[in-house]
Amino acid sequence: MIDVDEMRAPILGIHLLPGVDAPWTLYYDETNNIRRLRVSDTGFNVAEPACFVLGGIVHAGPPRSLDLAGLRAAVNAQPNATELKLKHIGAGDALTLLASRRLGAFLAWLRTENLLLHWSVLDPVYWSIVDIIDSILVEGHALRLKSDLTFVLRQDLPDLASLFHAFGYPDIPSNKADDFLNALRTRVENTPGLGPFARKMLHDVLGLGLGLENLPFLSGETSGVLIDSFADFYRHRFYLLTEAHHVLDTETEIIARLQATPFSRHGQPFQNYRFVERSHDEPAIQVADIVTGLLGKVFTWLRNTDLGDVPGVRANLASPARENHAALMDLMNRSLAACPAFDHSVTSGLDRAKAHLFLTP
Repeated sequence: MIDVDEMRAPILGIHLLPGVDAPWTLYYDETNNIRRLRVSDTGFNVAEPACFVLGGIVHAGPPRSLDLAGLRAAVNAQPNATELKLKHIGAGDALTLLASRRLGAFLAWLRTENLLLHWSVLDPVYWSIVDIIDSILVEGHALRLKSDLTFVLRQDLPDLASLFHAFGYPDIPSNKADDFLNALRTRVENTPGLGPFARKMLHDVLGLGLGLENLPFLSGETSGVLIDSFADFYRHRFYLLTEAHHVLDTETEIIARLQATPFSRHGQPFQNYRFVERSHDEPAIQVADIVTGLLGKVFTWLRNTDLGDVPGVRANLASPARENHAALMDLMNRSLAACPAFDHSVTSGLDRAKAHLFLTP
């Protein structure tokens, strides 16, 4: 069993998280759920993994009813639409969706219903790479190095897949570890857009790994399996927000993994979440679907956009995208003011900088 207090104690010892012990109710859905990321001789099983987002809406106190009929009227949903989805709000990429007038009505409805947002964002490629740096600097906090290595390796995902497959990543034999690190150093040397200081630091740190007896986080794993499940990201929300009530759409594989390693607290079984079979039985799940779909598009667009382009895009938003962007920022920042733990990001430092530029008032 997993003791929730033991899991959350290190986080609370580092971060000041007001509101983390409040009795919130969180409704969840997910988007870009590839379920697992693997590599073979044909490449990644998903050619271009988008940002996985697990999130939705929050309100204070126990579960309560929402005015879904009012939302349907506000966004002019067709009567034959049995469930509300993102497609009823808008379509296209993040910037196209931001220009939807229905999105403006949706964001206004969230404010009227006194709802907040929560989101856990994962870039699968970044998560697959961080163990390289952690295997060399096992006692360091090398976020900048991880971000720079992600920038280098993301330049050519088919090449990255070939590299990983050639060395059996993430289970690299000790006699091939130096060859693997030298292959990474070559890519660092040849990647444009990396500053000279960052290039030297990353090249030198990878060099520190040469001759190590093993790369501790890159051995004893299953070759070709980069991510086997997103269950840990669900667990993180449950054990960090222990006093909250978590309501989720059914995910059979996640349920099985949670049941295999249940929670405990003070030596007793502990469970603060429940899954619902059908989202129309819990209308708030339908609202969470729209939120995660929107955020998934925004964070994936940011990841794929150059840092220098973000301020110009933001400055040049035209109506109604400008007003929708402002409403989204307001909702996100009101949510963080209520509880900073509503934001959980497993993305590179570069991508977090882009998010700050685009989503901070």
